[in-house]
Amino acid sequence: MRRILTSAFLLTTLPVLAHPLSSSPVGSWCQSTDKGQSCFQYMTFQADGTLLTQGQYTKMGMGFEGDATWTQKGDQTCISETRIDTYRLDTGAWLGEAYIPARCDTVLAIDATHYNYRKPNGDTERLIRVSDSLALHQEFTAGRN
Repeated sequence: MRRILTSAFLLTTLPVLAHPLSSSPVGSWCQSTDKGQSCFQYMTFQADGTLLTQGQYTKMGMGFEGDATWTQKGDQTCISETRIDTYRLDTGAWLGEAYIPARCDTVLAIDATHYNYRKPNGDTERLIRVSDSLALHQEFTAGRN
């Protein structure tokens, strides 16, 4: 009887253990189109509720840096309107400031290496965890040639 109860307990808890949902995305993440070989955007979710972002759109010759605030309730990560400063990659000259509207994404899974979420338009994204020092270095060096 004990063996049956133990087996039943393990079978009912196994799906939960196989797909744990972290309480938050705190840390640094890379957005990539080549499975992490290169990153075109870094996002650092800080424990104080601030979000730092930096990246480059090389085909457009443009780089960007920005910040926002974020919150998480259940499986929803909400990011406030994001301020983005844009600059030319070749000269570092400032191009202007832009804003990305606030949005809430549905967290699909967060683990030690990946953060998967669904945007409000239904598209899914996968971020790859990177060291905080790598993302911090990128944010301090972006747009300065």
